[in-house]
Amino acid sequence: YTARPGFNPSQPFQPGAITGGMNGPTIAAHTLDELRAALDLPGPAWIIASPTAGGHLTERLEIRTSNKTLIAPDGLIIRHKGLRIDRAMNVAVYGLTIRDVIGDAIEISESRVVSVVGCTVG
Repeated sequence: YTARPGFNPSQPFQPGAITGGMNGPTIAAHTLDELRAALDLPGPAWIIASPTAGGHLTERLEIRTSNKTLIAPDGLIIRHKGLRIDRAMNVAVYGLTIRDVIGDAIEISESRVVSVVGCTVG
């Protein structure tokens, strides 16, 4: 996956611009455990999640570290608990599908410069 949505190299600090995992590695996550481990890594990262990385979660999927971009180009589906972005900065999420949620589908708390694009909640 070559496109990195939201990255504006000429003016990265414009309102609405986000650099996410700029200068970080690209990590492919094929399982839920790989996805959680990639989201918990310190430092920037581009995380490409395959559909098999979703599932029936017993707790929310969380982004707790800054400078991450989560891209789900082929329809990662998270069920029941949704996504939480907590105390993070410069985070982008693209293409995630969240279904059958109990409570908030996407919760953003104490975070800055967050972009959620092309996601489906239902």
